Amino acid sequence: PTPLCPLPQFPHHLHRPRQHNPTRKKTTMLSSTLRRQIRRAVHLQARRSITTTKLFINGEFVESESKKWIDVYNPATQEVVTRVPEATQGEMEAAVQAAQNAFTPWSETSVTVRQRVMLNLQRLIRENEEELAKSIALENGKTFADAKGDVFRGLEVVESAANLAPAMMGKTMQ
Repeated sequence: PTPLCPLPQFPHHLHRPRQHNPTRKKTTMLSSTLRRQIRRAVHLQARRSITTTKLFINGEFVESESKKWIDVYNPATQEVVTRVPEATQGEMEAAVQAAQNAFTPWSETSVTVRQRVMLNLQRLIRENEEELAKSIALENGKTFADAKGDVFRGLEVVESAANLAPAMMGKTMQ
């Protein structure tokens, strides 16, 4: 069968292979070693401007003493958005000790006080929804709308935890 309208023909005279022209000026080619050095310098300069993520130990953000860092990439652009430390042994031990020290007072906290903590977390999530969604989108390569959905689902989990308090009255929890 013939098409309803004829297909256009590409003018082959416009796509001729380039002829060798001895008078054409040759461009200078960079050596592969020089190209690698340039890429490395650009990469190192970009690394200097990348922010680093602090550790959260004992209720405070602290700079890591680590010499090893992990780049966090935006999967959508392959751009480094931050660097996180490989915590040192001492930092890990300090974090574990802080968690162990916090466990006893938290386990002795009443259900209603825990509920107020969760309601405060709920308020903070709502107040910072846009910033949280931007961070999720940046670090996970998601669309902003999808990231806002993740924030909403996290908010639902916090709401569920806050609503458990009446059901737990009179029960022991550890």
